[in-house]
Amino acid sequence: MAKGTRQLADLISIGPAMLRDFELLGIRSVAQLARQNPQRMYARLNRLSDQRQDPCVLDVFCAAVAQAYAEKPRRRAGRASRAELTTPDLVLLSLLAERPMHGYQANLELERREIRDWANLSRPQVYYSLQKLARAGLIRASETTEPAAGPERSTFETTAKGRAALAGALEREEWTRQRERPPFLTWIGLSWQARPGVFQLQLERRREFLEKEVAREKEVLASILAEVGHPYHEAVWMVSFVVEQFKLELRWLSKLKRELPLRRPAEKPCYATSEPV
Repeated sequence: MAKGTRQLADLISIGPAMLRDFELLGIRSVAQLARQNPQRMYARLNRLSDQRQDPCVLDVFCAAVAQAYAEKPRRRAGRASRAELTTPDLVLLSLLAERPMHGYQANLELERREIRDWANLSRPQVYYSLQKLARAGLIRASETTEPAAGPERSTFETTAKGRAALAGALEREEWTRQRERPPFLTWIGLSWQARPGVFQLQLERRREFLEKEVAREKEVLASILAEVGHPYHEAVWMVSFVVEQFKLELRWLSKLKRELPLRRPAEKPCYATSEPV
């Protein structure tokens, strides 16, 4: 189909049931859909149908709006370079290399794995990435006849091209040469301007948060070990690393608390000068 003439029925995971919902909502073109808010569409459909729709309907709305919005001029997908594969793209390529899934199931599985603890990935991004990867030939979409509470949808699986693209992306040197910028360290750098008593208060808040996170991550680790059956799995390594990081920061916080009475300004402060060198 020529560019600019894409129809609602051409969007991924949009079947007859969803087209009927679009008609009920008064949405009749991809351009019109691109201007919509998925949450408002879902709320309006609940009102118009006089019943609460399955949550997966909202997921499909998010996917459809993301695809419609992406219809703006852009490079051909076939020309996409490795650098254009984002973290959400790579996470989905890896997940769909395990087994075929539809978008709603992929979101559920990523939530079960607590994806947002280790990758910046939202539910709408999942659907946008599915559309992007399918257009690039990195995943394959096929209609499914499996029973579902929501609208018709496709299942997706990573293609050989997708596996090669993922393997290539994992060879990038940038994975090993980046530093994190934890917000709490930024706060430490600015904390000399805090009001009296705030430093101690924030240290205590951070300590309480970390202790809760350590307990939560230990539960996650136990569930992972029960699932994988051995300690030599990437998920075990990841969560173990997080636990050790939190424990290290807790020790560091104790050190700060002891040293706080000794805090004082720099003895020989230096500043940049605007004079030519």
